[in-house]
Amino acid sequence: MTASIGAIMVDEYLPNMRLDVLIHYADSLMYQAKRAGRNKAVIARYSKISARLSSEPAF
Repeated sequence: MTASIGAIMVDEYLPNMRLDVLIHYADSLMYQAKRAGRNKAVIARYSKISARLSSEPAF
């Protein structure tokens, strides 16, 4: 059995953050881990700065 894990760390949770956007990012990270090989974890930090630089919809 192997595991591919995608996780996102949020610097500060704000009331207007959209959970569906955070789940989308974590899901994308999981597929990135799958492409990297067996038993991989990809973790990213999501901050107010990355939210402004992202092309994804703001939450």
